[in-house]
Amino acid sequence: MTADAICTKRRPLETLLRALTEGSPDTSVLGSAFEYVADLALWSSPEFGARIKQIWRWEDWPGAQGRDLGIDRVISTVDGELWALQAKGYSSATSLKYAGKGGIATFLAAASTGQFAMQLVVTSSDRVADNARQIAARQLVPTRILDRSWLDSLDLDWPTGITDLRDAVAAAARGQGPAQVSLAAGRHQLAPHQETAVKDVVTCLASQSTGDARAKLLMPCGTGKTVTCHAVTESLGARQILVLVPSLSLLAQAMRAWQAQSLGRLRVIAVCSDESVVARDDAIVMNPSEIMAPVTTESKALASFLAGSGVQADGELWPTVVFSTYHSWDCCTDR
Repeated sequence: MTADAICTKRRPLETLLRALTEGSPDTSVLGSAFEYVADLALWSSPEFGARIKQIWRWEDWPGAQGRDLGIDRVISTVDGELWALQAKGYSSATSLKYAGKGGIATFLAAASTGQFAMQLVVTSSDRVADNARQIAARQLVPTRILDRSWLDSLDLDWPTGITDLRDAVAAAARGQGPAQVSLAAGRHQLAPHQETAVKDVVTCLASQSTGDARAKLLMPCGTGKTVTCHAVTESLGARQILVLVPSLSLLAQAMRAWQAQSLGRLRVIAVCSDESVVARDDAIVMNPSEIMAPVTTESKALASFLAGSGVQADGELWPTVVFSTYHSWDCCTDR
């Protein structure tokens, strides 16, 4: 059975969440079981999965000092970073708050020690209070809120109960199980017309003797331009890539598609230099909690990112990709 066939019959997250609350006096609270849901989701995601080296429970992390103040997991990455994670498992009707019982304020305070390069909040709720998003966006440490819609977007065949869930998380840590099937299923096979387009572009570029070889690829809407362009860069063995798109919403879509096609093995950054754009339709996407990558508005920060050594895992140096809107072109070219 192929990965695509498995994913067409995958069990939804809702089935697992109901199983985790069976027999509980309060079916709106998932408790510590949801932490394993967060683990499996992160291992399975194209944005984060390939970067994760190990996930510790707080009490098992070698650097833990004192009692848990809201950090449920500590994640180490293949490029040497540490991330802090809080899992918030509630019913979909319960709103994720900033302050008070069930809020994220204590977690953000506990994680803001300088040890962590990223703060992640995974919630089963599809409701996030405005002040929670706003305060998360203003954190000095990049903070991402991964809500129910993000969980449901994963191509994951969710386990049937807590035992299967723990087994799936353990398998993911070994590079096996449903998490790996999910990552593989996210990569689309090229259609014949896309394979032809890739071959034609590569041939066109190879036929030019100049150092600034160029090619133009024209494809109608809905024919897979994003997947095709990604395949061109793979065929060329490109190491540094700039992807320009018309809007911030398309930037987020293109980034996720590229990450899926690369099985997450990309080093990415998003560029938005004109903050006035935020006032229009793309405002919610521009929130750093919505873009699953570093975001910058400054050319110096971009230059520093490009000068970095990159991510090397299993002996492979990952390509670096800059995603930018047309509006932000000046930020990409300013020296």
